[in-house]
Amino acid sequence: MIKFSHIAKVYDNITPLKDVNGIIDDGEIVSIIGPSGTGKSTLLRMINGLVKPTSGDIYIDNIVVNDKNINIITKKVGMVFQSYNLFNHLNVIENLMIAQIEILKRDKQLAYEKSMKLLKEVGLESKENAEISELSGGEQQRIAFARTLAMDPEVLLLDEPTSALDPNSVDMMKALIVKIAKSGKTIVIVTHSMSLARDISDKIFFMDDGIIYEEGTPEEIFMRPKKPKTRSFINTQRTIEFKIDKSFDYNSAISQLIEFCKKRNIDMRRINKVMLVFEEVKLILFEKYEEPEIILKITFKNDETKLAVHYKGKQFDIRKTDNNISLKLIEGLSTKIEYTYDEDEEYQNEAMVEMRN
Repeated sequence: MIKFSHIAKVYDNITPLKDVNGIIDDGEIVSIIGPSGTGKSTLLRMINGLVKPTSGDIYIDNIVVNDKNINIITKKVGMVFQSYNLFNHLNVIENLMIAQIEILKRDKQLAYEKSMKLLKEVGLESKENAEISELSGGEQQRIAFARTLAMDPEVLLLDEPTSALDPNSVDMMKALIVKIAKSGKTIVIVTHSMSLARDISDKIFFMDDGIIYEEGTPEEIFMRPKKPKTRSFINTQRTIEFKIDKSFDYNSAISQLIEFCKKRNIDMRRINKVMLVFEEVKLILFEKYEEPEIILKITFKNDETKLAVHYKGKQFDIRKTDNNISLKLIEGLSTKIEYTYDEDEEYQNEAMVEMRN
């Protein structure tokens, strides 16, 4: 069990944490969400002693987190940093093995077997001998995750674990986190991904005003928040995602989208415009690629709607299509169309379409 007791953190010009109190039970997956600058990552780093509170105490299994007990705490707690913190002078397998051998005194062969098992779980067993500089950001994130798991921590701290991942890797990470939690580990996640928090958490901490402003189950926080700042924050998190291929059920997607929008009081006229634009984008891509793989993210903001369309394949800007009818319809409904291509990403192409309400 992790217990926060009247935690405060004061810097010269800012006080991110004023009076944080809360309990995380053994085996729970807890996501910490809230606006930027509300001390979420600071609180996460306090759990393993990287940041010291100005006042108050954190307990892990009734052991207070302080300098005296830091060796006990570091054996119990593992953290995956947003910046990865991998050793660039070591290759992938060496990154996973070194701490097992040096700190846990694990036999080299056992450390190797453990590392390979974890690389397979994160889908990177083929990268065993790769240099860190050869990996994409998403691959480095998954290697850092595997390296932390190799130390068998009881508590796992994750700082924005899906921020650098493509949609397929996000799904893999979600499944892996749930699998790890079922083994009895306690997992604490700081995330800006509301879909991650909603899909895998047992409990949500919403932080604001230097405190845990509201806590509850994902359903309570995302569907029935009680407090005004929580409601306001959740209302700004209006993104829904679909994966599209030849078996895509368009009618089912529309039903999901309508239900999503009803729960967030989004006007039906916006839904109709979104689906018109996406249908034309989909037609263009299905004409271009024999077996298209597409990720669609729809974000509803107060005064605009954005469609981010990620798709695999050779470089192709939808504005270069021969389908002039579809393109003119998209241009007529949108205020801006942007295109980017990154060959290092799994979904190399991204078309961003913005629409005013």
